[in-house]
Amino acid sequence: LHSTDAGATWTSIDLSSQLRMAIDAHFFSPTEGIVAGMGTGNHCTLLRTTDGTTFTSVFESTTAGSLCWKLDFPSHDVGFAAVQDTGAGPGTIARTRDGGASWEELPLPTDFYPAIGVGFLTEEIGWVVSEDEALPAYRTFDGGATWEVEPDLAAPINRFRVLDDHTVIAV
Repeated sequence: LHSTDAGATWTSIDLSSQLRMAIDAHFFSPTEGIVAGMGTGNHCTLLRTTDGTTFTSVFESTTAGSLCWKLDFPSHDVGFAAVQDTGAGPGTIARTRDGGASWEELPLPTDFYPAIGVGFLTEEIGWVVSEDEALPAYRTFDGGATWEVEPDLAAPINRFRVLDDHTVIAV
């Protein structure tokens, strides 16, 4: 749904031919953005639009039974998507370095990881957290290339908000 009159009226765009479920969205402008969810093939799927009305699939996870849960863009070019694994793995996140035009899947340190929250303070420093309280939170200092356990966070965390260069809120 989108509104061009401060929410007085809304226009719906039907994405049901591409997504079984839409979960999150990140828009850079009224016409350019990314929508995250579960595709019709039961894989985490990311759609991109450059005109605000036509959406093209730009990423599908290799993990069957997965959902793209949350999106986070520490800059216009670099962004991340949490891949919520609902089956047997592998545990991954998705990363773009070109504003969402293309994505790559990066492994997490565990075979099964139902990631729901992902947040980055910079293009390099970030966190990913599962919905499963038995699994650790992870942090990266190299843009998701490697991960280590984050001892100060615990699942579930659904959303990160970066307020400034030093302040991050986890919900």
